Formats: sequence, C-alpha cells, structure tokens
Amino acid sequence: MTHDGTGSGTSTIDLLGLLQVADDLAAGRRQDTDSTLQLVVAGLREHLGMDVAFVGVFEGGQRRIRTVAERLDGPPVLPVGTCDPLEESYCARVADGRTPEFVPDARHEPSVADLPGTTQLPVGTHLSVPIRLSDGSVYGTLCGFTREPDPQLQARELGVLRLVARLLATHLEREARPGDELARDRTRVQGALDERPPEIALQPVLALEDLRVVGFEALARFPDGRAPDGWFALAATVGLGVELELVAVRAALRRLPDLPPGAYLAVNASAAAVCSESMGDLVDGLDDSVLARLVVELTEQTGVPDYDVLRERLSALRGRGARVAVDDAGTGYAGLHRILELSPDLIKLDRLLVDGVAGDEVRQSLVSALTWFARRSGAQIVAEGIEREADARVLRRLGVPFGQGHLLGEPVLAR
Repeated sequence: MTHDGTGSGTSTIDLLGLLQVADDLAAGRRQDTDSTLQLVVAGLREHLGMDVAFVGVFEGGQRRIRTVAERLDGPPVLPVGTCDPLEESYCARVADGRTPEFVPDARHEPSVADLPGTTQLPVGTHLSVPIRLSDGSVYGTLCGFTREPDPQLQARELGVLRLVARLLATHLEREARPGDELARDRTRVQGALDERPPEIALQPVLALEDLRVVGFEALARFPDGRAPDGWFALAATVGLGVELELVAVRAALRRLPDLPPGAYLAVNASAAAVCSESMGDLVDGLDDSVLARLVVELTEQTGVPDYDVLRERLSALRGRGARVAVDDAGTGYAGLHRILELSPDLIKLDRLLVDGVAGDEVRQSLVSALTWFARRSGAQIVAEGIEREADARVLRRLGVPFGQGHLLGEPVLAR
C-alpha cells in the first residue's frame, strides 16, 4: 500500500486491491461502509492519476458528496457533505445522457462549459458513471476529474469506473433497503428462478473475412422487460446472484440443438458462479459432446477473489473440451490482468474500443497490439459491438478474425 494525499490521510491501494475491496463490500464481507468507500475512491483516484474522485448521491434535487479523495496540494474543493443543486452538477447531466461520461476538456464541452464547477473548481478532464440500482434508478455517480486537461486519460478508463460502480451499487442498494423490501425482492427473484425463468436470445458471432457463422452468444431476456444487468444486480443484492446465473446457463444449454452443426454456444458466468458447487454439479451432468461446443464467457458481475480456485475450475472445464472467453479487453488494467491470469481461448474486444475504431488511430493501435498478443498466446479475438460497416472493414484489415454486433446479426429469441 502507498500513502497518497486524499484529504483524510487514508492509505490507498493498487487496482487489484481496489477491485477486491469493492467486491468484498458488494458481497457483504465488509460492513464499515464509509471507511471502505473512502478506501475505494482513494484507490481509484490514484490509479487514474486524477486530482479528485468522489461518490455523489442524488437526494431531493441536490447532489451530496458522500465520499471524496483529493490530492493534498491545497484546500479541499469538495468537502464531504457538500450539497449543490442537482441541475447544476455534472452528475445529473451524465446520468441523463446530456453529458458524455468521458469529457477530455470541460471548457470545450458545450453541455457543461456554463456550469460553475467548470471554471471555479476548475475541471479539466472529467470521468463519471452513474451508480444504478437494480430497478434502473440512479443512486448517484462515481466521478473523478483533473484540474487541467490530461491527455493521458482516455475513454477506455471508464471500464474501471463502471466495474467499481456496479460493485458499489450492490452494497449501497442493500444498505438503503429495509428488511421487508429486501424480503419482497428476494421473493420476486425466487419467482424468476422457479416460475418465470429468463428466455434466451442468441446473437451470432461471425468470421469477418467471409461472414460465416462460427458461434452464438446466449443473452438472457426477462419477461418484465427489465434490463438483464438490473435483474442480475437485484439477485446479487438478495443473495441469489449465482442461482439466477445458473438458471440462465441451463436455459441457454437447452438452445444448443437450435444451433447449426459446428457452431459454439457462449454462456455468460461470473467467477463466483464458475467456482460454485452448483456449477460443478451442472457441468458433471453434461456430455463431453456438449462441453466441446461450449464457451464459458467470464463476466465482471463479481471480482475474482481467488484466481487459483478459478483456474482450477476452468482447467477442469477445458479438460473436457470447453473453452474460456474473457471480455472487456482494451478497457483497463482489470481486463488485461484477467487475460494474463487465465490465458483464455477467446479474447473479446469491448465495444468501447470497437465503436469508432475506423476513425481513431489510438483504438487501431490497441486493437493491433491485442491481435498480435492473441496470435502469440494461441487465443482468438472476437470484436463486440460492431455497428458500422467502416469499423468492420478496419477490424478485418487489422487482423481481427471474428466479430458480433447489430451490423452482423441481432439477438434472436426462440420461436
């Protein structure tokens, strides 16, 4: 651990430690919420090299600073407890989509150039992501900024913020809910487990060279229309996250006969689900012929508390013919660390890196580097979120062999 000024004298942690602490908080392994939030925010500020990082809470038309970490080179600019009109905050404008989550230079961003904070704090480069609860409502935002524009900060850093925000949301929702509401939500999730399980939509994965279908990703769709991330987050808050994941995996496996011969089926699972006894029981009941067509795609719904255990479980799957995919490559150090630790068979380029790659030389350079790494390590690259023909052409030129996205094929439910 290192000591870096945070306004409160709190020691900070490296990125892996930060994600572990946030995951502990989400899983209920830490109860000292305020000090843990401070530790997470301080670690995030240091990792990104920002001057200020904070959690802002939306309350009655106000934005209240709940936790903040600042450099110790002057008076604090955002003391804990500070309240501002919500409409005058970056936070509200990011949450409702008026302001991008990544602002390279606030003085040149029309949606915030007129706000007092832009000139008074001042704000240079700004990153912010909403902290969304399982019902889709916004608790607040996880933010950071530099006082002067910092060209070293890039939009890909949002991947780290989003992961931390998801973990914080799980705990903050549990913290805010009374026991009877938690009981109602648990009953609701249990109903999804027992009575109305999710349907599975299949999105094709194509070879970019000849547009041949090589596989399908299974995507959960819930009867009430709520976003899948919201359902899985709700299940996690009531202690049924792994159970809901396994229900979705079982539903996906039932669609395997619908696939063309030779096409693989990719199912999403968190590290917690892969390491669970229930997943072990499910895999034990599958024929090797099924596992030979299965790709286990590790999600970031939870962190990885023990890589040794995870590697052991994945090795057992691979021993019977299954393959492993890691997503969100190119959006931050956490994704790169998982690639190095797990040596996946497939590396999925995050849509944040893919979208707009045709017009961005930095994105192209990173895609080229990851493609070279994949070839050297024996992995295959899959680009997610391809929506433009120009991006598809550039990805093909850069040597990316596979892709998926709305341009190549929409997710389709069973008929």
